[in-house]
Amino acid sequence: MNRLTADDVKLTDMMFGSDDDSVEGEADSHSADNKIPYAEVRENLSVGGGRGIFATTFVPAGSLILSELPIIQWNASTDFSSVVDIGNIITEIFSSPAILSSINLLYPRPTDIIPEQSYDDMKALFDEHDGNYLSDLRSMCNCSMREAIRVALVIRHNGFKNGLYTQQCMMNHSCLPNCIKLTPGSKYAPSEIWSTRDVALGEELTISYVYPLESTALYTRTYLKKSHCFECRCPSCEAGELSDSVLSEDEIIELENKVQKCENQYTIDISDKPSTESRCGSHYRDILGELLRIPLLRFNLRLDILCTLPVELTSETPANQDISRGDIFVRVRLLKCCVRVALAWVGASEAIHEDVSEDAAVLFLWASLMLYFSQVLHLGHCHPDVGSTVHDILEGLRGIRLKFPALLEAYFSTVEWQNICASPETGSFANLEASISAAMLRCEKQIAAMKQMYCTASTHPQALKLIGQTPGSIYWGSDT
Repeated sequence: MNRLTADDVKLTDMMFGSDDDSVEGEADSHSADNKIPYAEVRENLSVGGGRGIFATTFVPAGSLILSELPIIQWNASTDFSSVVDIGNIITEIFSSPAILSSINLLYPRPTDIIPEQSYDDMKALFDEHDGNYLSDLRSMCNCSMREAIRVALVIRHNGFKNGLYTQQCMMNHSCLPNCIKLTPGSKYAPSEIWSTRDVALGEELTISYVYPLESTALYTRTYLKKSHCFECRCPSCEAGELSDSVLSEDEIIELENKVQKCENQYTIDISDKPSTESRCGSHYRDILGELLRIPLLRFNLRLDILCTLPVELTSETPANQDISRGDIFVRVRLLKCCVRVALAWVGASEAIHEDVSEDAAVLFLWASLMLYFSQVLHLGHCHPDVGSTVHDILEGLRGIRLKFPALLEAYFSTVEWQNICASPETGSFANLEASISAAMLRCEKQIAAMKQMYCTASTHPQALKLIGQTPGSIYWGSDT
């Protein structure tokens, strides 16, 4: 499987602008004006690769840590469990001395002792495909069997969805990472690592190797052991923060299967002319009905707490009462699914000129709101996913305000809502319209702040100079 991460996502132009425009000039592997970069590679003997990336200074949330071009690219559809796909990459690597030299820096290096189990498993993968495939590959690449298998392991352990990077591959996994990896906006653009919360001097910078990030602890452990040959010892796992669950192991497996089924069902593109059944609102209503029967989504609808954005969350927040820290991860994934299914329901209804159901609109706003509170609890206010959810809340408010004004009145014209919206500067709102407008304004301000925080085009022009440069070119971010 590819080393997909919850953070390996392409973000919308609305949130972060477009990366299509290139900037001419020679790229520098250091930060601008010779300032000290935010991070550097250091020894870390607690992990298999023996290295990691650590903060050299205080790093604020929303800082560009590293921008890098891959030393070798491949299609996003590349399957690391496919011998043919791995073999094609190995052949390309051995055809380029520069690439071969670069991957010698990655684990397992030529001097590393390859774990016997990893070596045997990779050899078995080749042999099961074709008993002669590995021998033919060795002849084509003019290398030993050990070297061919080592390179295959380098690809499998270090490869991202779109390619291989010499520095980003040094970043270790954490189940509660402090950084996110952004997918390049175009074929020739660099991949970027950004901090999603404040990072202290000397703290290790981490991403998640698991996709989606909000997977169950059981799935995460299984995936990391199978695909990356290690048991996670990140601070969260060592403290047992994410292992607790209100569900049994059998219930967790059943939940994973149910969520995957729902995720597969909502990825329908109306432009592809799907069946009449899949275009009907009832199709999506049924999917939502199945999701809402999952215990982790059984909590009260509370639209009246919207005006507390942003808010410091605790275990007493309505969205997270009576739930463990590990299960909040799973709840986020379920709520993401609800948001997308509800949105697809609205879109399908509009496409066939069917009246949009009030239930679809309510569920979209409800799921977005609950998702916000759950995300902030484990991701923090500055994570891009939180910004995307606030955008969904804003769109939900706009849609309901236009189509179902009476529905908003039922939730927004309460004494509680008026009290929440009141402030020393403005006092209580005189009418419903002012109350709703205040909520929408809060969302708009948060979206604008997030967009500015992660806007590479305006804050880090040096990083954009990597576009079109030599493969493997690097820019280390700094406090510019």
